[in-house]
Amino acid sequence: MKKKTPRSSHPHQGVLALAIALVVIVVVKIFLLPLLSPSSTEKSVTTSAADQQEILAFERQRLRDSLARVERWAAERKARQWAREERQRAYDAQRAIWAAEKAERAALRAAQQARYDSLVRSRPQKLAKGAQVDANAADTTQWQRVPGVGHAYAQAIVRYRERLGGFVSTAQLHDIESLPHDITRYVSIAPHPTVHRIAVNRATFKELLRHPYLNYDQVKAIMHHRQRIGPLRDWEDLRGNAAFNEKDWERLQPYFSF
Repeated sequence: MKKKTPRSSHPHQGVLALAIALVVIVVVKIFLLPLLSPSSTEKSVTTSAADQQEILAFERQRLRDSLARVERWAAERKARQWAREERQRAYDAQRAIWAAEKAERAALRAAQQARYDSLVRSRPQKLAKGAQVDANAADTTQWQRVPGVGHAYAQAIVRYRERLGGFVSTAQLHDIESLPHDITRYVSIAPHPTVHRIAVNRATFKELLRHPYLNYDQVKAIMHHRQRIGPLRDWEDLRGNAAFNEKDWERLQPYFSF
């Protein structure tokens, strides 16, 4: 609701007019009325000089009292006017504060909206139905286009691919915990993918252990065979070792050379 601003007034003009009116009345009563009244010889009662002085003093006192009241009223009116103007100034100052706060909130909302819009624009668009990414060529940005894969999952996939040496099957993506169950629908692998192969007989203990398909006991078995018997010719040299099983031979084959 819009507050009306106080109207400007002219208290001094009103006071001056009232004072002039009072002076005119007193002058008329003191000086003109006696001249217009019947002569002293026609009056039944005469007024002495002392009485006239008393009357004149009384009228002068009345004039002073009237002027004092006028001045008091003018002072009160001026005080009320000053109070109204002070309230208006306080209100205007508060409105300025509210306007500044409103502008600050609007600027904050605009900055947040701009940041959100920037994030939306920078976020990779998800793949359409039927579209796929190359599991061995996609970087983290391309992986984020897969539905259900965000920045953290994309980094986990790329790190696992580097440790592994490359993917030879889309099913290997399920080795990574918590990935979407239908991720293989959006992934393709070339018929004969090129993967990084590790030379079993030249790799160090740490290099072998870093591969996700070899555990500590299996690496110990490999190193023991290399030190005690000699270089491995193929995985068949370790077939009788309890640390390996048939599934291990199958998944290790693409990643190691002898």
